[in-house]
Amino acid sequence: DRYNFTVNEAEPLEKEVAIDPEMLGKVFENLIEENRRKGLGAYYTPREIVHYMCQESLINYLDTALNKEKALVPRKDIETFIHTGDQAAHYEAARISGTKSYKPELPKPFETHARLIDDKLQDITVCDPAVGSGAFPVGMMTEIVRTRSAITPYFNDVHERTPYHFKRHAIQNCLYGVDIDPGAVEIAKLRLWLSLVVDEEDVKQVRPLPNLDYKIMSGNSLFGVEKDLFNVEAFKQLELLKPRFFDETDDVRKKIIKGQIDRLIVELTNGEKQFDFEIMFSEVFHKTQGFDAVIANPPYVRQESIKEFKPQLKQAFGGFYCGTADLYTYFYKRGLEILKPAGHLCFIAPNKFMRAGYGE
Repeated sequence: DRYNFTVNEAEPLEKEVAIDPEMLGKVFENLIEENRRKGLGAYYTPREIVHYMCQESLINYLDTALNKEKALVPRKDIETFIHTGDQAAHYEAARISGTKSYKPELPKPFETHARLIDDKLQDITVCDPAVGSGAFPVGMMTEIVRTRSAITPYFNDVHERTPYHFKRHAIQNCLYGVDIDPGAVEIAKLRLWLSLVVDEEDVKQVRPLPNLDYKIMSGNSLFGVEKDLFNVEAFKQLELLKPRFFDETDDVRKKIIKGQIDRLIVELTNGEKQFDFEIMFSEVFHKTQGFDAVIANPPYVRQESIKEFKPQLKQAFGGFYCGTADLYTYFYKRGLEILKPAGHLCFIAPNKFMRAGYGE
């Protein structure tokens, strides 16, 4: 009661002074000592940049998903929908309920293909391989909620179409992140939890907070493990246990399921403790061969500061490796590798990348 909580991270212009999920990101950045931050290459991404990148990623994803095989919704209409759909929803609801004076606010294809568009928004998978304090997963969740809410007037079964349900579904099925700093991972989880509960007015709707251990993970995105991807039975068990763990609230059962998951991971990584996308997020790769969108503000660390990792980088990246390349270039490469065919990469890039030899 002592704090004014607000979680609307959607609007770049909202400057309310409050304890909100974005503020946690700023707190986290200030907790990292200056020299360590430079070593990690961690920089806070301003809200308006996050907002813009998440919207652009969603526009490109929907354009591909809806128009790849057959042109269903013009790209210009998708842009209008992403930018203004939530404002139009009120008028659409009034028009559909019988107020004839209202003209259609959204282009016709959104009413015609509402179910398909909603399915595509439910199915999107997004990963931030340098998640930091979680700005991009929270930003993507906000955009998914806004866009799914915008087409709710076209549905009859609206009781399950609340922001809380949309958020919980997105956190469980759509959002993934990795960071080398365990402290950042904890802040990112906290932001997702806060976003999930803090603006839900009906307390009875709120279930216990989900377990995010296998959604936002601590690890090094750049190095994988030698693995046996044909170990089908172990992957099948792993992918059955993860949703159970996500929703489990009993401490004892939670520990048992976590132990089973960790044993399967050890089996799949041949005992190595290194993070690996295809194992940790195997459900995404088995379903669609990779993520629909990879979005990040990668770490900016000069090549002089990563001398000790260069042999590992050379081994991991083979012909792509370049001795003069700064750390962020390897994140571009890894980002492309974990995308599905025709997926979308949305990264912040320094000007230098376009001028440097290693950029080419």
